[in-house]
Formats: sequence, structure tokens, C-alpha cells
Amino acid sequence: MLPALREELTLHPGLPTREGAPTWALHDPVRNAFFSLDWLSFEVLCRWDLGDPDAIVAAIDAETTIVAERDDVKDILRFLVDNELICNPTEQGTRWYREQVTKCKTSLATWILHHYLFFRLPLCRPDRWLSRMLPLVEPLFSRGFLWLTLAALIGGIIEISRQWETFVTTLVDTFSPQGLAGFLIALVFAKLLHELGHAFTAKRYGCRVPTMGVAFLVLFPVAYTDVTEVWRLNDRRQRLAVGAAGIRTELLLAAWATALWTVVPDGMIRSGLFMLATTTWITTVLVNASPFMRFDGYFLLMDWLGVSNLHQRAFALARWRLRELLFGLSDEPPEALANPLRHGLILFAAVTGIYRLVVFSGIAVLVYSMAPKPIGPLLGAIELWWFILQPIWKELAVWGRNATRILAARRVVVLIAALAVLITAGVVPWDRRIHSQGLLRPTNYYSVYAPDGARIVKMPIVGGSVVGKDDVLFELEAPDLAYRQRLKTVQAMTASWQSNAAGVNADLRGQLPLIQATRARLEAELAGMTSEKNRYQIKAPSAGVFLLSDPGIQPDVWVKKKEAIASVADLSSWQVITYLPEGEITRLSVGDLAVFYPEQSGTDRVSLKVDFIDQDAARVLPEGILASTSGGKTLVRETAGGLVPETALYRVVLSLAEPKQFPQPMLQRGDVVAFGASKPLAEEFLKSAIGLFVREAGF
Repeated sequence: MLPALREELTLHPGLPTREGAPTWALHDPVRNAFFSLDWLSFEVLCRWDLGDPDAIVAAIDAETTIVAERDDVKDILRFLVDNELICNPTEQGTRWYREQVTKCKTSLATWILHHYLFFRLPLCRPDRWLSRMLPLVEPLFSRGFLWLTLAALIGGIIEISRQWETFVTTLVDTFSPQGLAGFLIALVFAKLLHELGHAFTAKRYGCRVPTMGVAFLVLFPVAYTDVTEVWRLNDRRQRLAVGAAGIRTELLLAAWATALWTVVPDGMIRSGLFMLATTTWITTVLVNASPFMRFDGYFLLMDWLGVSNLHQRAFALARWRLRELLFGLSDEPPEALANPLRHGLILFAAVTGIYRLVVFSGIAVLVYSMAPKPIGPLLGAIELWWFILQPIWKELAVWGRNATRILAARRVVVLIAALAVLITAGVVPWDRRIHSQGLLRPTNYYSVYAPDGARIVKMPIVGGSVVGKDDVLFELEAPDLAYRQRLKTVQAMTASWQSNAAGVNADLRGQLPLIQATRARLEAELAGMTSEKNRYQIKAPSAGVFLLSDPGIQPDVWVKKKEAIASVADLSSWQVITYLPEGEITRLSVGDLAVFYPEQSGTDRVSLKVDFIDQDAARVLPEGILASTSGGKTLVRETAGGLVPETALYRVVLSLAEPKQFPQPMLQRGDVVAFGASKPLAEEFLKSAIGLFVREAGF
């Protein structure tokens, strides 16, 4: 005998399938849960009181065109038992219910561990209040209100275009304490109306709304409304209307906020209206309209396609398709669907998987970073396991159960070979290349800087000429120095005259010691100024070619302090300077070969060999052209002492393997590929992973 169904269960007509077959919804009012039934399940439940599977099958065969079997009745019985939809007053049934209750009892810590990812907190039972308020909000569903909202939006846009400067500057004001308060109030108000939009629309179509509250997705609060009873609706447009009501409400709210912003004075209310008009509805559309999470967009897509349990069915098809691609098992698909729909669901599952991987990984990192240790790592690991690793593990378990069939498949040989090649490529040390960015420059290269702000008086040597060591390149004049020198010269001459006149002047004779001390001080200052003036006579630091840094450098031109105005270089010898991190420097030895690829187009690559490797990490980066601040690849931070690398870098000097001449300009940035000791491709990943673990493992 079959156990009896629970008496409070009810059946409601559902939407037909895409193929036109009828469906029904089985309602469990205790849990407010609905179960979608196909035609066969409906016919079995209608004859359930016969109490015998054979009698039910015989009645269905005699009274309908469906071909039923005894196993179909057993499958439905299993479904009813698993979902606790039957009455089982026997001792065995009582024992089973007692075991289920015992399984549900857990400690507080276990409950938190399992439910912190998602749980709901009901705040109110709004059904009666919605029934009383529905006549008042009914006009908001009218076509006239829609046209009025459109007119308000157009008027608001026209007025905003006239106040565009003020409208744009309002964004800056939102970051003030008053603006942030307005934003939070606007956000809460928008989400409240969003949920009321769902609730009133569902109530309008005769559905009960038992609860409203806050759901916590990884401890992030999200408002929710229980509109489960929309499964009772057998009109697809009504279901879509309930699903889209929240987004529709926020769009209407944004339209009216746009219009009201133009007439409300500055303050918290205007800041809130600005956020409603520009921000909250955009985030709602981007988040709620997405079908990749169980938000409004998911239910809209599900009702539009007529495919219930969209995520589960799409992922089931995707897993089946993956097994077919990898192993070629020739299994039947989980359900028979038209090819376009099946391919679409598989693609949808793939995109959803990628989307969830990115979102939940980001949330896990956020939880890990914000929560204190060891709570943060524990919660992050739980989320990664539940949402990402557990589905993978379950699929691997399916592969394990089918190991015999999988190993017997022909395609698995190719798969194992490809996997072996990938593993070999990752663990075998074959990659000798070491990549970095370098600077091609003459071996003897010196930049010429202005000692201070000054005017160029003379340039004895023309740019591009060959110069010798200590040849005068520039004569500069600092007006302030010249003025002070003339002043001190006059003062020194006066002191000298007073000293000489002291022999015949009784008044000066009494001041002679002071006059002589003043004269000595002034002469010393003049000597120092003469030495300082010599700094403005810039000489060649070495023999080589004299090159101007700018063609505009000429007499009567003013230069700034520490400005590079020229350079002197020996073009007969060249080298490349590069910097390598600690993990790469150990692979390189003096004498190893390398290649330099200049950034400048039209320049051939240059063969190099390693000449010198610094044993200590560079404290500063003298070659500023390699710094990230100048478009290079070396991350640095600017300090008073120069450009400091963000990580430990070691200076490597490479010389040309063969003599070669280069056109001007001489300094060329480019990529360096050195050939050192081999390493596996996976080594860098493993080092980074181990380093991350070591850094973050300490509490």
C-alpha cells in the first residue's frame, strides 16, 4: 500500500511547457513551497488514493493516452518521501521522521558555519497591510501614470540640461558627510520601494505575500520579498510582471527623482534625489537584471524561457556535455530538449560558471581581508569550498563512479596524452629565457647638469663635436651670484681703504681691529664666490662626443637647477643596463648570452653577453627611463633620495657580443631576453603561492 498524501497539499494549473504539454504546481502550504509536476506525475497523484502502483498504472493506461509504468510510480513515491509530502503514521515512518529531526539539530557554531553564506531574516508579515493599501496604489499601475512619469522625465532632462554645471558638481558634494547620509537614505528608500513593487504586483494578481525581510549573502544585507505564490499564476505575462516589478519601480523612481532634483533646494534631500536619478537604478539594472545569480533577472529569464530550475538544469546539461567532449561516453542527456534550447542552456551555464567564479572569488578575498585572523581565512575558505570547489569535487566524484567506462573510452587516451604533455611542459625545466627591460647606452656616458638656475653666456663647443676631458662646454651666469660678488667687492675695497687710512685718521685708528676683521671676512667670502663661480663654467667630465639634450640650448637661454642640458659619451663602446628580481638573478651567470630588442622602430636587435652582476640589491634606480613613472616597467616610488624600486632588484651590465655603431639618440629603451639556467614554467607559480602562504600564515 502506498502512504497517504498530506491533506493540506493543493494542486494548481501551471504554465504549459515549450512543447505545449500541460504542467501543474503542487503547493505545500506549511513550507510555502511549490513543486512543478509534469502530466504523468499529475495523473499519478490524481489516482494516488487507489493505494496500489499496479492499480494506478492500469487506471492511467485505461483513462489517458499516457503510457505509465510501475517504476514511474516508484519514482514519484521517492520524490514525495524526499520532500516530506506524505503521511506515514506507522512506527517505521515515525522513526524516520525522528531521524530527520535529529539530523536538523546542530550546534550554534555548526549552524553559523553552514548558514553564514546565505540566510534570511524575516522582518514583517505584510500580507494584510498590502491588501488594505492595494486600492491606494492601484493608480500607479495605470497607463496614465506611466505617461505622466514619462512627461516628468522629459521635463527633468530638459531642466537638467540648463543646470548641467550644477548637476555635475553635485557628484562632488555627495562625498561630504551630508551627501553620504543622503546617499544611504536614498539607497534604503529605493530598495524598500523595489521590494514593495514586487509585493504589490504579486498581491494585485491574487498572490499571498507572507514575509518581507533582509537576506544576508556572505554577510552582505540584501532586501527580499517572499513572492513564492507566483507559481500559482498560469499567465506568463503576470509572472514576468511580478519579476520585473522591482526594476520597473526603481526606473519610475529615477524618473521622478530627475524631475524633483530640478526644483528642490540644495541639501540632503537633493543629494538623495541625485543618487536616485543617477546611481541606484544603474546598480539595480546591472545586479538585479543579471540572470547569473538568483536575482530578478534569473526569474525573468526562467519565466520567459519556460524552464523552471534554470540553473540546476543548465548546469546538469553543461556537465553532461563536458563529459561527452572529454570522454565520449555517448550518454543520454539529462532531459530531452530542442537543440537550440539545449545549446543555449549549455552556453548559459558556462557564462554563469565564469561569472560566479569571479564574483565569489572576489567576495572570498574581501572577507579574507576584512575579517581578523583566523576568522577571515576560515570564512574565505568555506566560501571557496561551497561555491567553487564543491561543485568541482562532485563532478570528479561522478567521474570516479564511471572510471571503468571512462578508461575504456578511446578519447581518454588522447586526453591523458594531452594532460601528460601539459604536466611535462609545466614541471620539466626547459625554459632558459629571462625577460626584463633594459637601457642601451654608451659604456662611458655622462650627463651634464646645470648647477643652479642660470643664463647661458657662452658655448665654446658646438653640439656634436668631439671633446677632450676638462674642455669647457658652457659658461653660465647666475645674476644673483654676480650681484652679490659686485657688492662684496665694493665692501672689500671700502674695508681696504679704511685700513690704509687708519694710519692718518685717529677715528679710524681706534676701529682698526674691527676693520681688519671685516676686510678678512669679505676677502674670504669673495674667494668662496669665485670658487662658486667656477661651478658655472661647466667642463667635459670625459673625452667623447658632446651632444646637446635639446636643440634649443644656446647662448642667452635660461636653464633650471639640475636640468640635464647636454651629455658626453664615448661612442666606441656600448652596454645595456637591466635589473632582475631575486628569483631570476640566481639563474644568470657572467658570460651568459642575451638579446636586446629596442623599442624604437627601425633598429635591429643587438646580441649581448653578461659582463657584471651586482651582489647587492639596488637602493635607487639611476636609469629613470626604466621607471614606471617614465613609461618603463620597473615599479618605483619617488623619494627625496631618488627613485626607489618597490621590490629587490639587482643591476646587471651586459656588453655587446660584437662591435656595433648606433645612430643618435644614443639612449634606447627596449626588452632584454637573457638565456640562463633552465626552470620549469610552474616554478614561478609555486614560489608565489608558497610565498603568499608564508606571508599570510602568521596570526
